[in-house]
Amino acid sequence: MYGEFKKEAIIGGELIVGFFFLFALHQTAKNMQEKDARRALLAETDKLKLLVERLETLPPDGFLQTFQALYQEVAYLPLLAWSEDTITKEDIEEAIRSVLAAIANLAHKFDGAPDREQYIANLMLCRTKSQLSNLTQAERDDLESRLIFCPELPTPKLNGVEAVLDLAPQLRSDYDDSDPNAVNTPLIVLPVPVKFEVDLGPEHGRQYTVLPGAPFVAAMHRYAAFESIRALLDWCRESADVTKATVNEISAFFHDGAGSDIKSFIAIPVCMTVDKEAPAPEVIGGLPKDVDNGVRREDCLAVLNIHSKSEDILGATGYGMFVPIIEPFIRVLALLLVSYGATLSTPLATDAILKNKVENQDDQKSNIS
Repeated sequence: MYGEFKKEAIIGGELIVGFFFLFALHQTAKNMQEKDARRALLAETDKLKLLVERLETLPPDGFLQTFQALYQEVAYLPLLAWSEDTITKEDIEEAIRSVLAAIANLAHKFDGAPDREQYIANLMLCRTKSQLSNLTQAERDDLESRLIFCPELPTPKLNGVEAVLDLAPQLRSDYDDSDPNAVNTPLIVLPVPVKFEVDLGPEHGRQYTVLPGAPFVAAMHRYAAFESIRALLDWCRESADVTKATVNEISAFFHDGAGSDIKSFIAIPVCMTVDKEAPAPEVIGGLPKDVDNGVRREDCLAVLNIHSKSEDILGATGYGMFVPIIEPFIRVLALLLVSYGATLSTPLATDAILKNKVENQDDQKSNIS
């Protein structure tokens, strides 16, 4: 009897063990199914999030119609500037302001901002070291007096830079194309250093010595956008090898100084180079370009700045779509700037570009005659 009881106990134990084993298998399979379901759900959520982000960066209704209308207004302007001998410096300035107003208007429309929200576009003219040496002493003194964000440079500070970016007073406009003197943009000059990057070793890696915004854009030939001044200062602290005094000066400028109305901005290069095989200059602007791709630093004519009194200009990622869209306007600006630079005491463009312009004018005149 004891043997039968022992046998039944063993069988019962085996059944219990088998039950728990099957239960564990069931739970494991269930858990695996739940994990697979969660993975699938997360994957679909990521896809949905990406779709939403793409939708958020799409231009609003009516943007393309606005683009078409504005481009039709400015597309012909370079033809006049390049073909007419009677065009004056003031005429070219007015043409450039028309293009800047159109670009500011497009940014305003892209953001769907209210009419009272001011968007401003301006140009900072690039002056390389060789061009600076050809300026008069009065012109150099003017640049020196407006040069900011380089407290560590000894005087004269122009001797310690590779180039400067000069915010031209007559080359600024808001989206209403108002009087440039009524546009509240500080007339500053920014430095472009001789070295753009520095290697700080394995702990800190490579960091930029060039300031964010327009100087970075002129040096690297890539657009740069900052959704807030806080983001700009964070970039200075995390990615740039600049002095604390410089960071403090930048902070004071945007928080309490002449730049306090600027809450977010995007800077875009306006560049030009000459292809010997092409009948006209090849214009490169807006999209990222490296020095290795044939674009020389001296070919950067200017930097286009678009800024707003509100944060998040062009949305969180909208600039990635906006910059390529306005590429035709960048090309118009570059062509106008070559003509404008020829009216200055020191041209903005390289000799090759100016020679190309003269040859084009001669060809056009011979065709007309």
